[in-house]
Amino acid sequence: MNWSRVKTILIMLFLFTDIMLAFGIIMSDHRASVIEPEIISNAVQLLSERGITINPDIIPKKNKNADYVEAVNVISDYGSFAEAIMGETPDKIDDFSYETEHDTIVFSGDRFVYSIKKAALPCSGDESHAQETAAEFLSGHDFNISHADIKCEKNEYGFDVIFSGMSEKKPIFNSNIRVSVTGTEGSSGEAAVVTKVAGSWFNPTDEKGSEIKLKSIPGILVELISLIDSSEKTSVTGLTLGYTVFEDDTLHRSATLIPAWRITLDNDREYFLDARNTD
Repeated sequence: MNWSRVKTILIMLFLFTDIMLAFGIIMSDHRASVIEPEIISNAVQLLSERGITINPDIIPKKNKNADYVEAVNVISDYGSFAEAIMGETPDKIDDFSYETEHDTIVFSGDRFVYSIKKAALPCSGDESHAQETAAEFLSGHDFNISHADIKCEKNEYGFDVIFSGMSEKKPIFNSNIRVSVTGTEGSSGEAAVVTKVAGSWFNPTDEKGSEIKLKSIPGILVELISLIDSSEKTSVTGLTLGYTVFEDDTLHRSATLIPAWRITLDNDREYFLDARNTD
């Protein structure tokens, strides 16, 4: 018996089986309200064969729909935003950075990093005061944080207050701002000084687009396989449906936010996959 030929045939059969499984998952009826358990099981099997583990319990059992969301960037243009957040006309260093005697700001696409030049010092204020200080700063510069998810983290000198934008009870992945609130030289020692602001932020408008049919999540997981090196062993730890702007290295003064799945791996790496079904 020609064992080499038999081995080749078996490999081809396994590949054909996987291709048919993937095809069945991707072509599964996204219009059905409930995802068949067999489809979820097949997706878990395909991931496992590629060294990717996932707890089936975190996979949604129902298909979802979503609306397009229209949004406006807090940054209309770099120069105007820099002047507004700094409180005076800054010197332009280059097309992406500005400074005054007291602070600096650097832009990259939709993102920015603003920081004051004074060294941070420990402060005595509590978490609640830090959150109020950060919220007052952002609200005063046209950040709509009325529906934001907010959390505080202790840092070396005070607190980092993290604001995550929401729309239709789903996260806006491009609306994340980290505000550092600490003491500085000459401050009163209270946690009332914003020393750094970093991130990007889109304010959703009242205008809503039409409802979109979304891909079945098992199909999204099959797409993930092609993005991860076949020799890598990893686990999927989180699946979150939200909204995104896929090209955040470009300044979007306004944008149509696209439904997307954020897939988080055990090494905290994140993938953002377009959730729209365009069939």
